[in-house]
Amino acid sequence: MYVPYCMFNLVPMSAPAISYSVTKNDQGAVYDWQNDKITIRLAASQTQGLFTLTEDAMKPTFKLGLHMHRKHAETFHILEGEVEFRLDKNTQIAQPGTTIHVPSNVPHGVRVINGRPARMLMLYAPGGFENI
Repeated sequence: MYVPYCMFNLVPMSAPAISYSVTKNDQGAVYDWQNDKITIRLAASQTQGLFTLTEDAMKPTFKLGLHMHRKHAETFHILEGEVEFRLDKNTQIAQPGTTIHVPSNVPHGVRVINGRPARMLMLYAPGGFENI
């Protein structure tokens, strides 16, 4: 039996619908700490557990020492400001447009530099970081 396909034969027409999510600028749970504010842009519950996407607005004094995560990887994309990453024994300066991926079990630390606030998107995979 022939099954019609759409999108260049990539998705069968009979494939189940996948729900989508939209989070507007004023939506998403907010965690406001002393030196940074994290907004959940997409929670694991919105991505079938694949990832969590957050936006982190960091004050000029933000610093998070060397640490690691055993159950998830992190990807950082710098939107504003300059951020210094310690990646195991290396240091990397990240400016707007820079993307850094840190697999699980890799020691890393982050601090804002140059005396100005910074902002970045952070993707945690698998999702669920918001539940820790």
